[in-house]
Amino acid sequence: MDQLHAVRVLARVVETGAFTRAADSLDMPPATVSKLVRSLERHLGIRLLQRTTRRVTVTPEGAAYEKRAARVLKELEDMDGYASTSARRAQVAC
Repeated sequence: MDQLHAVRVLARVVETGAFTRAADSLDMPPATVSKLVRSLERHLGIRLLQRTTRRVTVTPEGAAYEKRAARVLKELEDMDGYASTSARRAQVAC
């Protein structure tokens, strides 16, 4: 399992409130989204989402995990942005 990918998928499920909406926004099958979240839950040994036929709700453990994950994902985006900006500056300087 690619944990970073699974965390990004979890964040999208939490953001959208549904596996199907998350799958649509990520352009992947809903079954893949579900499989990634289940794999992450198995890896962590906790339930992150409570699923029913009509709703997906975040467990308290899932909310805490997703909150920290959101900070990490934001930091990764910032790091990527910094690296891209630095690379462009280096190209201009040459």
